[in-house]
Amino acid sequence: TGTPSIRNHLNVSSITDYGTGYYGVNFSSTLSTADYACHMDSELESANASHVRSHGVYYNRRTTSQVRVRVGGHGTENGPDPQAMMVTIIY
Repeated sequence: TGTPSIRNHLNVSSITDYGTGYYGVNFSSTLSTADYACHMDSELESANASHVRSHGVYYNRRTTSQVRVRVGGHGTENGPDPQAMMVTIIY
């Protein structure tokens, strides 16, 4: 929740918050093609315990300058904001 921040990065300039559970990962240098693989995972804090759990994520709108990622829901439905989201691009 709050303003997204980058913890560690390689070729990531910023994160755009498109709404609850929906983000854009912006690349510092554009890629030559949008033909890349994207892997994501997220951690949500449990409401009644001190542990975290993994929650489903998926991507859409993959371009040479950004990939958009969603937590939880399907289609236009977004899940909750995660405590942390890990995104890996394999190019």
